[in-house]
Amino acid sequence: MNMNALNTLVKTQAILERARISIHNQELHIDSETARARYAALTRILSDYEQEWEALMQQEVRSHPAWPWLQTVKGIGQQTAALILSYLLPPLEDKGPSTWFKAAGLYPVAVGEEMRLPRYDHLNGQRATWHPRLRRNLHIVGTSLMRAKDFYYQHYLECRAALALKHPDWKGRVHSVAFWKMVKLFLAHLYEVWALEIGVQPPEPYPIALLGHKKIRVPHPVGAGIQ
Repeated sequence: MNMNALNTLVKTQAILERARISIHNQELHIDSETARARYAALTRILSDYEQEWEALMQQEVRSHPAWPWLQTVKGIGQQTAALILSYLLPPLEDKGPSTWFKAAGLYPVAVGEEMRLPRYDHLNGQRATWHPRLRRNLHIVGTSLMRAKDFYYQHYLECRAALALKHPDWKGRVHSVAFWKMVKLFLAHLYEVWALEIGVQPPEPYPIALLGHKKIRVPHPVGAGIQ
């Protein structure tokens, strides 16, 4: 699978989608029937191109080393898989999933007296050190995992319950923290699966190797060496 090709396809599909929606919205406010018909025709053309690009994206995803496992995860289809695989670099021998967490901005930073995930309003004019498109796409994937109500959703519920007991003053923040914990577990499993499928043996994640946290096994293991 060509990662650059998938990234280009995903970006182009997003451009086509935005253009189609914009032209359709303009069509709704045009009085001339002739002009409206032209806008409608252009919308159909863009929709056809969009579907063509989506088919190419799905073709690339099906050739990805981790796809045999990804397709067993409820809530992950070829389209959602493309959104994240197009922005993730392949696993490395001496690196763990924390490299992906950093790329997506899934690490706490000091905001006043609290530790929170970085946001644009925390930057004070400085350049973001994470990839906003990856973070956005991971939110889409996480929402899909929540709706599927399967393995990762159960992890979310467990985290939410534990956080609510530990931090009764957090209120609405409990959901956000539990949500991203769920996403990070999914990413850690994807990293492990992808690494082993390409013959890479990554180190154990920091919380497991140094803090002694219990490892949550990959659900529905597919392929040799995946546990």
